[in-house]
Amino acid sequence: MVIRGTVVRGKGEGLRLGYPTANLEYRSDPHPEPGVFAARAFADGKVLRGAAVIGMWRLGSGLPSVEVHLFEPVGDLYGRELTVALYNKVRGLQSFPGREALIAQIAKDVERANQELEG
Repeated sequence: MVIRGTVVRGKGEGLRLGYPTANLEYRSDPHPEPGVFAARAFADGKVLRGAAVIGMWRLGSGLPSVEVHLFEPVGDLYGRELTVALYNKVRGLQSFPGREALIAQIAKDVERANQELEG
């Protein structure tokens, strides 16, 4: 599935956890299924690898949130158009007992997404 949208400010939670994300405001039908995915983002003629989280929150439009953690630094993306291609699903959404458990799982998700994109 491919999602196109504009990068908007989120809550900053990814940055506070050490995994900043680009949050997309988009319109899509059908909308993506919830979960964590290996992803590639396309911006300004560049292909960027990352991990996308779909559906942690609902946007004002009622669509599930789309957040992408990019593996390479890209600078300020706010207000820019981003196209995100979702590849293999890494896992479904789940709850965590605390911050440390969440950060440990994100590290595993990033590693697995990176492996999926290399293969």
